[in-house]
Amino acid sequence: MVIERLKKLIGKESVMKKADIDRLSAMPPEQKEQELQSLFYELAFKDAAAFVYDGLSRSESPFSSLDRNAFFHEILIMNFWMMQKVFSKYIKDLAEKMHMHYFGSLSDIAERKAALKPKLKTYSLCWDEYTGHHDEFGLKVGEILFGKGAAYPEKNVSFWIITYADDSIKKYKKARKQCLEAGLLHKGE
Repeated sequence: MVIERLKKLIGKESVMKKADIDRLSAMPPEQKEQELQSLFYELAFKDAAAFVYDGLSRSESPFSSLDRNAFFHEILIMNFWMMQKVFSKYIKDLAEKMHMHYFGSLSDIAERKAALKPKLKTYSLCWDEYTGHHDEFGLKVGEILFGKGAAYPEKNVSFWIITYADDSIKKYKKARKQCLEAGLLHKGE
């Protein structure tokens, strides 16, 4: 456990498995893109599940009172946004594709799809790439999770959301680097 944490801290751990990269490299382009999107989806799903599990299982967590499903869905959508942010030059509309992969079979998919674009835009507007201050982003996600006007520990929630988002973006950038080095991504796809 300590070694795993150290690897994550110093960045030596691969995000994507070599076997997956080798398998993707041998596929025809159209199949490769679809499989790559599936791998990104799995990564986003696992990351959201781990964050939500941790947030709900610790009694001192500011998230412990949230509904598990609503919390998970919001963090998953946030992951879709982060993936799209990191891979936007290589895969068009990645967040929408991953959203359809997860929510596509639900009866209210039309409403969910209509709500996705404004949410992605809100996330983008709140994430301040230039100054590195992401307080507005953390507060906005907290507001979405807890409800507008609800009382919750804003600073604590914002801290954990920002930390998670920053760590996730770094992780997804490592995955992007692995894919670029393996020739799996090309600009403008």
